[in-house]
Amino acid sequence: MKLLEVLKLALPHGLVRANGHLPIVKTSPVGPAVITPEMESWNLNPAWAPEVYGRYYAQSIPLYAAIKLRANAVVRPPLRVYRRTAEDEKEEVPSNHPLQTLLDNCNSFWSRADLWRATSTYADIWGSSYWTLTKPSPDAPPTEIWPVRPDKMSVVGDPVQYIKGFVYNGNRQKVALMPSEVVWFRHFNHLDE
Repeated sequence: MKLLEVLKLALPHGLVRANGHLPIVKTSPVGPAVITPEMESWNLNPAWAPEVYGRYYAQSIPLYAAIKLRANAVVRPPLRVYRRTAEDEKEEVPSNHPLQTLLDNCNSFWSRADLWRATSTYADIWGSSYWTLTKPSPDAPPTEIWPVRPDKMSVVGDPVQYIKGFVYNGNRQKVALMPSEVVWFRHFNHLDE
């Protein structure tokens, strides 16, 4: 089954808002030139995020040491959430703020340090990191964050919306995800638009 078909089957209502209209999105004027109708997914080319990179990381002592050193440094400072005041100044939110709570306790199995260590490690190995967000309903704020392996994610392109969704290519099945269910961190790639 093609990835776009998986996305359509898994989320037939997800591309339309409750009022029956497509969501208003800002589009790139070059979108139709970048995302052609034949292009169903980025990341289908295994050269962009091959699984072998993950195995090489585990086998190369210098690479493992460098990535681990950086990932451990990323998790050391506390993560603080700020908001802008009416005077356009930064103000730290209280520790019980929903976003601060979510980032400090991303899910019942991963700590804040685990989340950021995985995010940093995946970005250093594959050039991208992804979080999937658990939400009680499509319009609700997320209640959990789950990091996922970049070599198992595919981006579904669209000439108008630019990104129609994502597909997680699991060991047993493919899972279609809407853009609002995924946070995508990526290093700049001069060969990618």
